[in-house]
Amino acid sequence: MISRHVNGIITSLAASALMGLFLTNVQVKADTQQVQQPVAQTTQQNADSTKQSSPTVYTESSKEVPVVSYTDHQSKPNNDHWSNPAKYKDAIPVQILGINDVHGNIDTTGKTWIGYRSYQNAGNAARLAGYLNNAESDFKKKNPNGTTIRVEAGDIVGASPATSSLLQDEPTMHALKQMHIEIGTLGNHEFDEGLDEFDRVLEGKAPKKGQFNQEEQDYPHENSGIQIVVSNLVRKADGKVPFGWKPYIIKELEYNGKKSKIGFIGIDTTDLPKLTFAKNLKDYEVLDEAESIAKYDKILQDQGVHAIVVLAHTGVETYKGKTQGDAVKILQKLYRIDPDNSVDLYIAAHSHQYADGGVGNTKLVQAASFSKAYDDAIGYIDPSTNDFVKGSLITHVYPVMSATDDKEIQPDPAVEQVIKDAEQRTSKITNSVIGKAAAAKDITKDLNSDTENAIGDLVVDAQMAEAKREGIVADIAITNGGGVRSDLKVEKDGSIKWQSAQSVQPFSNQIQVFELTG
Repeated sequence: MISRHVNGIITSLAASALMGLFLTNVQVKADTQQVQQPVAQTTQQNADSTKQSSPTVYTESSKEVPVVSYTDHQSKPNNDHWSNPAKYKDAIPVQILGINDVHGNIDTTGKTWIGYRSYQNAGNAARLAGYLNNAESDFKKKNPNGTTIRVEAGDIVGASPATSSLLQDEPTMHALKQMHIEIGTLGNHEFDEGLDEFDRVLEGKAPKKGQFNQEEQDYPHENSGIQIVVSNLVRKADGKVPFGWKPYIIKELEYNGKKSKIGFIGIDTTDLPKLTFAKNLKDYEVLDEAESIAKYDKILQDQGVHAIVVLAHTGVETYKGKTQGDAVKILQKLYRIDPDNSVDLYIAAHSHQYADGGVGNTKLVQAASFSKAYDDAIGYIDPSTNDFVKGSLITHVYPVMSATDDKEIQPDPAVEQVIKDAEQRTSKITNSVIGKAAAAKDITKDLNSDTENAIGDLVVDAQMAEAKREGIVADIAITNGGGVRSDLKVEKDGSIKWQSAQSVQPFSNQIQVFELTG
């Protein structure tokens, strides 16, 4: 978004600017003209029960393995297309439920695009937990005593709304513990306050006295129980993965007296130097993603583990029948390095988009962001080969619908209690009124006819106002659209609360001012 004043001095990117605008009690007004975002039109195919719906196949070049795209039509796993359990009586059923890019959004909702349609007011961690429970129940009905493993692919914390961030994202870790998330990897936002602080929150250690606000000091600190796997981040000092985390882990599986194993490899994006403060990364080296996967794929296969899942904080998107992004490029490089790799499932993150596709023999998914969706992958492992039976692994991505759109799925009460407790502890700050809108109407991210949105324009106007407050007469203000995280919620009386403004830009960014010629 660009504030329309042109000449020479430009301001860029400020979280505090929006808050500052409201603290001056300025009245704000939204541009109300909107257009609907485009969506690919698709139709339901009569797919065989062992296939995902109507794959689209393309290749970037004749030298690359093919890329396949799917379109999810169902909003819940019940009665969706899965492999038929009766065909795999001698195999071990396993379900991988994945989430990504929660960013502390435990009590927020918003629009998301999954498959061929959009969902309004999707999200909320308690409802996400309810959907995970429903997906596991659906799997267990068809596969009694099958194994469900719940995982996350990074950016679970950081850039978080106030309910979580005011308590150092510990409520989010409590929520994930109640969701039974077992394995995770790092994203870029786990570095926001340094990995020492993330590890403290992960393990539930108490902060130093006086380090944070009293609400955080008083909050119960609990170990999340999540095992972190990251194979391409090592300490410069000794070349080892930090904090005792592992590059991979192996889970034992058992079903009707049969045993097998499944391996999980973790990957963070090599764009980390561009995405976090240098001081937080100075002690670490980030290694090539594809080369790291290839290295540990071989190590796992040498141990007889051929069913392999990669948890990767690298982006991907499926849109208009095409799956593309960094995750696709990484997998294509992996196949060039090792055409015989045994990576069966790649759970992506970072770009906050929907994806359901595949590269070569590897299924590839991403579940949007902010507790608004989840991945569901079900397959059957042959105990004689310790690999998925060919064609048995099916993936889907589903939305976390609002109570209005889906009255059947109930929020998980344990996660709901975590949220209520966190809201109560932070309410004195979050419910304080900091400004008034000209109209009692949310200021949204919906695109208008100029392909801009009202909240983005408000953010850059706030940057201009903040620069002026500092005595700088700026002409243009620019912000990254991806950094405008949410609509600005306006109360029925037109008032704007602290938590609403903080949700729009929940960062510790600074305004930068440049003088340009030409």
